[in-house]
Amino acid sequence: MTVRSTGQVLGILLLQVSILALPGALATAAAPLDRSIKRLDPVQRELVAVQEPISGKIYNHYSDRLSRRVWAFARSDGSFSHAMGEGTTQNTKDFDFPYSTEQQQAIIAEVAPRWAKSMQHVGSEAFVRLNSEQTWKLVQQLTVPSLFDLETMRRWEWHGQRRVAVGHTGGYRWRVVDGRYRPERGYSYGVVSMPTGCNSCRRAGSAY
Repeated sequence: MTVRSTGQVLGILLLQVSILALPGALATAAAPLDRSIKRLDPVQRELVAVQEPISGKIYNHYSDRLSRRVWAFARSDGSFSHAMGEGTTQNTKDFDFPYSTEQQQAIIAEVAPRWAKSMQHVGSEAFVRLNSEQTWKLVQQLTVPSLFDLETMRRWEWHGQRRVAVGHTGGYRWRVVDGRYRPERGYSYGVVSMPTGCNSCRRAGSAY
């Protein structure tokens, strides 16, 4: 398969991931619970089970705590980071894609040519954002890696290698209302801050 034809398929998936990624789509009341770990396969247009996930890469797996399939970073000990929620924004390099950086850039150029030119001009990398349907979509603007933790309801941003907690005047817990983050306790605005004891760390570190 050529880079162009493969790129067309992957480009579609970056904009609208297969229905198999939706919560509950891989497990129904009539079927056994699927606990396999899966990565996106843009060629076959499906989620493919992996035996040995790569530490620091993003996979779809079943969360016992949330009782559904979620996206999360794989850890070196075989466990996963906390589940990613709506609005989470990550670099495409953090997925277990079988494509080089050059191939990914060619793919973006096919599905979003104007943004691809802008990326080359400003030196930006490709990012995708998770929506309420657990679907990843290409972000066509400058952004930074971020994560909304479904298990703690906290938000994080990465500025270089520095992890920053996003807080508001009432604390650090958030909820999503109509696609927008709202302070859990009803405060009307938020601020970015670093809580005491939150040291600089990598996304694939002790917490994520």
